Amino acid sequence: MNVSKLVKSRLLFILIVASILLFSFFLAFREGSKESIQAAKYDYSSRDHARCQSGSRLGPTGKSNHEQIASGIYFSVRTPLNYDNTIQHPLVIVYAPGGKNRLQNERITGLTQEITKKGFVVAYVDNHPLTISVINDLSTIPKAIAKKWCIDTAKIFLTGHSDGGTVTAAIGYLPKTKHIPQAIAPSAAGIRKKDLANFDCPDPISILVMQKENDTLFPNYNKELADWWATCNSCESHTTPVRKGCVEYLNCDQNVKTLFCETPGEHQEWPDLNKVMIDFFLDS
Repeated sequence: MNVSKLVKSRLLFILIVASILLFSFFLAFREGSKESIQAAKYDYSSRDHARCQSGSRLGPTGKSNHEQIASGIYFSVRTPLNYDNTIQHPLVIVYAPGGKNRLQNERITGLTQEITKKGFVVAYVDNHPLTISVINDLSTIPKAIAKKWCIDTAKIFLTGHSDGGTVTAAIGYLPKTKHIPQAIAPSAAGIRKKDLANFDCPDPISILVMQKENDTLFPNYNKELADWWATCNSCESHTTPVRKGCVEYLNCDQNVKTLFCETPGEHQEWPDLNKVMIDFFLDS
């Protein structure tokens, strides 16, 4: 077996094992408030915007729950309540934890209200057992959305928890997909530094890595992931606090941001960092 096939097989094994482990946790994830999943209006006067040709993007305003890519994976889309289909919007893709569908994913993360108020379009994706092929499929969702909604394709951001964090990180460093996001924010990903030893670094990219203090499923994995990415981003090895629970690696190449946040709680809890993450995406 050549090196490329060996690396691919090893990653596939890691992803499959992580997916199996995480599926056993699918009943335990905590959900946010009903208000958090309601879309909000965006103040379009707050900044200048690039535009789409009038009539070229006919995706609906508000909620769309039954979008699908060719492989059969479903996702939902949320826009600001006063969505303007001639103005390009940044896009956030939220990948689901193990065993969760797109609607459960939305309730767990509770991002819709906060993120649409800031002018983003946001999509929530069903979980599927992880393989390289599935990750490649999941990486095509931004392109599918940009065909129907007015999206700034230079402002694609990815996040997700548990299985979703693994997908987010993998898209950020796999050779076929690493060009897609401008910044990523994986949470509770099942990837350690040693799992990445045979991978080349992606080009510098802003990353916010999130971890729960009492994550017994993947203890300290995400600190190792943050350290690996800080090396790839050519940051200084030491960090400086930026808020409670969060540190930043300094002087990264091309002025990208590399942050690590650890908050109280267990693996099954989405971190209470929505505002921090949204601001991170806006600053990226």
